[in-house]
Amino acid sequence: VLYRDYRLSYLTDEILGLHLLSILHILSMDDRKNRYGKKKDHVLAEHLLQWILENLPFKLESAAFEQEFQMSYRRLNSIFKRRYGCTIHRCVLERKIQYAAHLLIMGDDIALVASKCGFEDYFYFLKVFKKIKGITPKLYKDVYLDGRKLDEAP
Repeated sequence: VLYRDYRLSYLTDEILGLHLLSILHILSMDDRKNRYGKKKDHVLAEHLLQWILENLPFKLESAAFEQEFQMSYRRLNSIFKRRYGCTIHRCVLERKIQYAAHLLIMGDDIALVASKCGFEDYFYFLKVFKKIKGITPKLYKDVYLDGRKLDEAP
């Protein structure tokens, strides 16, 4: 009985409040580590993006990523998507089409542009270009070379 009375008198509101604050601080630090402590993953995602940009003209398959980064493609994709909000494949396609659009505006032939951008299949290039840009490469080239607006195109 004496121990219990001593224990209760020891645990005042101030002491309990301090313990509670201490626990909350530990929990918030743990949460902060989970949210922002993954800097290693952010650095890896940025390195992945840089590698993609450097190797854009080549055929980028999952095996190439795995060999370069010594990590499974699935894991790399997860890290990349968490950082940039899209998959590696989607990013590669968007960057290739962005480069293709630039080449088309510069006046390059569509088949040559497809090849320069790493598309082995011309028809796949047409499909991807239209999906991302909303118009065919020919129409895109015509519109920008002739100086017409998109709604004036045939």
